[in-house]
Amino acid sequence: MGSAVIWALAAVTGRLAAIGLGAAWRRAGGYLAAGAFFGPFLGVWLSLVATRLTAVGVAATIMATTPVLLIPVVAVTERYRPSPRAILGTVAAVAGVALLFTHHGAP
Repeated sequence: MGSAVIWALAAVTGRLAAIGLGAAWRRAGGYLAAGAFFGPFLGVWLSLVATRLTAVGVAATIMATTPVLLIPVVAVTERYRPSPRAILGTVAAVAGVALLFTHHGAP
């Protein structure tokens, strides 16, 4: 919200051209907009849909798989090979969430 106010003030006062938005800034703005849409907006909305349509334990387990799904994305986009320790830790975290939230029987 704050940056929207700053951009609006720059546009109103005629200082928007002084910022000198280059191609790199436009590309970064597109990535920022996509990240804002897919992260907080779409991610939270889909998690609410999941808790509404399934058991909370199943939804929590699915939502906990985010780090597992991000490991291949980071490996491809950043050309970074995750360590076996990072992969094992991520899998252990998801397994822990599954154990906590999907128990059967008496508590």
